[in-house]
Amino acid sequence: MRYSYENLRFASGKVFLYGVFAAPLDLSGLDVLNTSREHVDVADKDSKQFERRLHAALRELNSTVTGKPTTYIHANSGIPLVGSNEFGIMDRGSSMVELRPLSGCNVGCTFCSVDDDRRLRDFVVEKEYLVAELARLLPLKKCQQLEVIVNPQGEAGYYAPLVELVADIAKLSEVVCVTLYTTGVGITPARMDALMAAGLGKISFSLHALEKDARVASPIYDPQNTMALARRAAKSIKVVLAPVMVQGVNEDAVQQVCRFGRQIGAMVLVQNFVSHKLGKKPAPQRSWEDFFALLASWKQQGILDDPVLEPLPIAASLPKPLRKGDIVDAEIMVAGRLPHEWIAVAKGRSISVMHAKAGPARIRIIRDKDNFYYGEVA
Repeated sequence: MRYSYENLRFASGKVFLYGVFAAPLDLSGLDVLNTSREHVDVADKDSKQFERRLHAALRELNSTVTGKPTTYIHANSGIPLVGSNEFGIMDRGSSMVELRPLSGCNVGCTFCSVDDDRRLRDFVVEKEYLVAELARLLPLKKCQQLEVIVNPQGEAGYYAPLVELVADIAKLSEVVCVTLYTTGVGITPARMDALMAAGLGKISFSLHALEKDARVASPIYDPQNTMALARRAAKSIKVVLAPVMVQGVNEDAVQQVCRFGRQIGAMVLVQNFVSHKLGKKPAPQRSWEDFFALLASWKQQGILDDPVLEPLPIAASLPKPLRKGDIVDAEIMVAGRLPHEWIAVAKGRSISVMHAKAGPARIRIIRDKDNFYYGEVA
């Protein structure tokens, strides 16, 4: 029997999912007739054993980017795509819906609000499952002018079916714009062209300096590549440059980003570094008063333009089947990204729970804001 999968490849005794996530695949003792990167041929008598080993391998994936164990969330995983802040579909009650198809990043931005070094595990979501759930949920928003933003807790460029994801989202009748947030890592000029041809309408680049700077990010991050992509994209779609300004670190560099944005006709949205509890803290946070005063002076000097922001259409929120204070029967499914964190499932939602263990449990909901759910063992 021949086993061939669109999303899987086989090489060097391993199975690869989306080219980035890998696990050993033990074929010892099986009557394997032929193997290639695209398929494995197994004698019929060993087909069931091969399937069991393949499914077991997909539960033991590791990211070749971060080296971390990775949970594959697919249509048969039993894990809902709404409820977690780490993967899936995010709805905050506006006309903008965020997608997180994967987590994990090795760009090493020194001010990252996520701080991937603290995260012990990555997630990757099956593209077909993500699109199917999005198509099912968007009509509940009661809006035909939705913007869907691909904005993972990591680098979107590492998601192999990114072009196909954009194409599938763009076909949904409720969607008027597909937006991508990226550093540019993992995106080539050809892939940029493919994304635009697939229906990408806007792209936001995390561009914090025009030259490599260890105070900003690791050497993997190449601002020159990001600039080239921005120039290319600006000829056809909306481009946003979103530098993070860190006090005493990259003020001059952000000024240069602003000037570059004006050159290519991109909107520049300067962000103030904000100190997050679980994020990196390379410098004290600049006060908002000082931040806005600095931006005002740049505008007076002609360095920065006022952004033109369009009003958001009115949209409904997705239903909230869980409320703070509820105690529900849940199934604790998989480990989360943080130490001692688990992902539980109840009433069609994922719930982040600390200090739990796999299996059935009674969970008290302690937070339900924006359809993100956090709980504790009751």
